Amino acid sequence: MIKPRRSESVQSKQRKEQNQGKIPRNSFRTLLGDLETIYLNMVECAIREGSYRFSKITRPTSLQQKALICTQ
Repeated sequence: MIKPRRSESVQSKQRKEQNQGKIPRNSFRTLLGDLETIYLNMVECAIREGSYRFSKITRPTSLQQKALICTQ
């Protein structure tokens, strides 16, 4: 059986897996999935005689930062 030759449009698409900024292309759905990994954590610690609570947001990746900037 002869393997079919890929069309020029398919070859072009494979060459363009990343945009000019070297960022992988994502669908809107995969981008939302990536943004779901940003969490707000509540941290509680006891130091000496006091107990302290604070919130900490996970550090976004460069792709997440660019997506968040676009929403502002």
